[in-house]
Amino acid sequence: MKLTEKAQNLMFYILYKTETYIVLNQVSMSAAILYLSGKALTGLYEDKNGFLVTATGALVTTYKFAKIDKLKVLAILEFLTVFVFIYGFLKWSEERKVFTISEKMIINYITGLIVLICNIRYLVAIKKNSKQEPLQKNNLDINSLLENLSIAAFAIGTSMIICKNGYGWIGYMVAHTAIGILLYRKKDHVFAIFQLISMIIASFSLIFYILDIKI
Repeated sequence: MKLTEKAQNLMFYILYKTETYIVLNQVSMSAAILYLSGKALTGLYEDKNGFLVTATGALVTTYKFAKIDKLKVLAILEFLTVFVFIYGFLKWSEERKVFTISEKMIINYITGLIVLICNIRYLVAIKKNSKQEPLQKNNLDINSLLENLSIAAFAIGTSMIICKNGYGWIGYMVAHTAIGILLYRKKDHVFAIFQLISMIIASFSLIFYILDIKI
């Protein structure tokens, strides 16, 4: 191969990596900002529009999981949360915000199903990772634990918040901490920082709920 061809290939490779990095960070920042805004509106201001903003963030995150991270199962689960947030918006828009027993049962069944899926995914991952070298196995097991813990905690927290139970913010605190650590381990530092900020907002939302503070 000629020197000029090697230089051209190197240049194209650098451009490709640079473009990928820019797109990744733009998508990560867009999703994080939408999630931050949605949680602030819902938790601190008790504004129903926070659910719509968060649903938009879920759509962007779905794209990130599917096209960039190549995590199809996570993308599907994230996409399903869009409908959950829309339901939360519609429910908070009603004059009657009291949930019936049947409505709570449906929400609990859906949440339980998501948690069950997360447990199964974790057990399957452990079995699959057992074929790897010990060091790599431990690393993969930790990532899988953090990933599935964050999904389960998000599901529990979201269902509680939709039902006007502010202690659901504890689930969000756990979820954001877990996903933040996971993203930091995967070198996605931009999104990891936003997860930390989201965890702080969830903490304030919990405090506001316990102390009955209104803004």
